[in-house]
Order: sequence, then C-alpha cells, then structure tokens
Amino acid sequence: MQHTNLTLLEDLNTISSDLSLPWQELYNKTILVTGATGLLGSLFIQAIITHCKKHNQHIDIIACIRNENKFNQIFNDYKSFTGLSTFNINTSNTKLLPKTDFVLHTASITDSSTFISKPLETINTILMLTQKVIEHSKKYQSKVLFLSSMEIYGSTTTEYINETDLGYIEILKERSSYPQAKRMAETMCYCASKEYNSHIVIARPTLTFGAGITLNDNRVFAQFLKSIINKTDIIMHTEGLSCRDFLYTTDAIAAIIILLTKGSSGEAYNISNETSYMSIKDLAILCTTLTSDSIKIKIDLEQNKKYPPTVKIKLNTTKLQKLGWKPKISIKEALQRTKNYLENFKELI
Repeated sequence: MQHTNLTLLEDLNTISSDLSLPWQELYNKTILVTGATGLLGSLFIQAIITHCKKHNQHIDIIACIRNENKFNQIFNDYKSFTGLSTFNINTSNTKLLPKTDFVLHTASITDSSTFISKPLETINTILMLTQKVIEHSKKYQSKVLFLSSMEIYGSTTTEYINETDLGYIEILKERSSYPQAKRMAETMCYCASKEYNSHIVIARPTLTFGAGITLNDNRVFAQFLKSIINKTDIIMHTEGLSCRDFLYTTDAIAAIIILLTKGSSGEAYNISNETSYMSIKDLAILCTTLTSDSIKIKIDLEQNKKYPPTVKIKLNTTKLQKLGWKPKISIKEALQRTKNYLENFKELI
C-alpha cells in the first residue's frame, strides 16, 4: 500500500537518480541488510532496486528479516526484482548465510517504551545481532556499516558534538538499555576492525524521518504531524527543552551509501542536518505552521518516564562531509513531505 504513495516514490526517484553517489561501487555486488523491514533498511533496499531498474544495473540484496508478513507488505511491488532474496533469522542458522560484499547492519529495537518494558531484550537484540554480523564479516571479509545512534552521546557539557565527545549516561535506568547497548556494540565493531582486520564503519544518525515511516511510529515528529493532520491539539510529554538536529530519509540513505563504500574502518561518523537544530518545543511550533487550522500545544508530563532526559546535542558532520556528503532537505521541507506522506493514510492514523 505505501509504495503507491506519491511522496515516497518521489523520494526513491530522487535518491536513485543522484549520480554523485558512488553507486558503481555496489554494481554486481551482494549486500546483506539486517533490519530490512525497518525504516532505513527498507528504504535503502527500495532505493537500490529503483536505481538498478532505472539504470539497467544489477545488485544482489539479501534482506535479513524476522517477520515474513511485514516483509511482503513492504516489498510487495518489488518481488519481480530478481536480485532480492530473504533470510529469516528466526528460522535459519546465520552460519548458512552466503558470501556478501557489504553488510548494512540496522537491526535493533527502536521503540522507547520497549527500552523500559523490555530492557534486557533491547540489550540482547543489539549485542547478539552485532556479534553475528561481526562473525559474518570475519568469515567473508564483508565491508560493514553499523547503524548506531546519537543517543550514545548521553548528557554532554558540550553542545556541538563531534565523534569523540561522549557524555554521561545513567547506567541504573531501564531507559539506558538502548544507548548503553549501542555503545557496547560500537566497541565490539571497533575491536573486530582491529583484532580481525574486518572493515567495519560506524554511523551515528540523529533522529531520522520521512516518507516510508510506519503508521504506528510514535516519535515526537510523528505525534506532532498526526495531530496536525487530525486537527487536534499537540500534546507534549516533556517541556520540550531538549535540542537536537534532524535528518530527512533521502539524506540519510545518501550518507549510508557513501559510508558503506567510502567510510574508514574503525571510524565513527555523525549524520545530521546541522541547519535543522532546534528544541522539541520549537519543532512542535514549526509543525503548526504547516496548517491553517488553529492547533494549540499542551504539556502533559504523566508519561515523562518513557522519554530520555533533557539534552542539547548538535552533531558536527564535518567528518562525513569530507567524504562528499551534504544534506539537501531542510527541516520544514522534511516535515511537509512527511505530512504529505501520512495524509494518504489519514483514516489509519
């Protein structure tokens, strides 16, 4: 259903037509994608297929999944692409995975409420899957891009953050299961790059959104946009004082392609649009400008436990930009395009 969405199709055409990206490095190669039904994993696969069809090229993709039905729903329009196959991690032994040239490792629990309700499962999922990816990379010398998170920075005394500016994370909190596990997974990746000479690159994206998000996405931007679409007041569950930058999905996929092919092994790279830096409250205010309806912003702190502590983090992307990457979508355009996408499913949200 989502693939008939005009906004998503426009995005996929934009990515696949960008010939400044190092597509040629991927031609006639095999790429394993973990978390293939997640936002960035699925969009990466769709962009690869769209590019191959548009430019008459071939890239083999192995989508590592847990849920066959979810895969079939997302990729229903791409089943005719002969280069796409699946590997169900629930029913198959990962040791049976064939040789691959690249691995995009995106698999992770990403829902904040799950970090609290199932912290051990959150940790185990991240660490066990990362270990399996490391074993695969060691066996076949596959180039790996591990998708970490900006949450690994914790609470910092520095607002403009480069890749070495780690801050404090309260370890005796269930909510810390996610950033702590991501930190450990990064260390695992780095150690594998040194001990096994595996080529593993680490990406730290900021909050990323755009056409293709699931309709049950409950992150702050989605909550705000759904309120705009449904003409209801925006309810914030924090004071909205945290500041961060954001990233549109097409810019994220471009960064992934560049890091997968050009990133230095054992290195970490921030991914964000620095011009989008603002508070969560200002993000809510910006969302209200996307409609002529009168939308109020209200604060309800009852569910505050689900949310991370107040932080102010602007990611320095100098290191990534030296590889030739530059974001193209402004925060207002990102919100507008995501709103356009969601409006097609208004009856479902």
